[in-house]
Amino acid sequence: QNGAAKIIAEEGSYSVETEIVPDTRKYLNEYLKENYNKYLEKMNIIGITGTNGKTTTAWLIHEFLNKIGKKCAYIGTIGFYINEKICSLPNTTVDICDMYDLMIQAYDFGCENIVLEVSSHALSMGRIETIDFDYAIFTNLTQDHLDYHKTMENYADAKSKLFKKL
Repeated sequence: QNGAAKIIAEEGSYSVETEIVPDTRKYLNEYLKENYNKYLEKMNIIGITGTNGKTTTAWLIHEFLNKIGKKCAYIGTIGFYINEKICSLPNTTVDICDMYDLMIQAYDFGCENIVLEVSSHALSMGRIETIDFDYAIFTNLTQDHLDYHKTMENYADAKSKLFKKL
């Protein structure tokens, strides 16, 4: 009714073409990677993680690169910026579909670089699963977010996932 041409689902039968897959999240990640990473590969992607300092570090790098003529987008806590603020975001590291949308917008605007704040929650939840990074920065690790991660070891493990994506 709303114009869907195809439905990807784990189960069910629908009135439009339907493809049943074992894991829709995995399907989505592979689809995005296959169709859009060719654009992301043309930019330097800089990821910053840490309990404190992500926003400041990301913003300073974003500003520095733009000041020296290396067009850079920023995606993080304070929003999405290309030259100026484009929009606010619901969280520090948005879901994979939104992330690709923002990164492709940056590509379309001619950005050579993108600075991303990468939260431990996003790393744990696979929000950046198919994004490869050119640079990764770790600011620090303090006792925060243990309500989610439960232990410092789990928290550190989540942060370390960024460096496996270099």
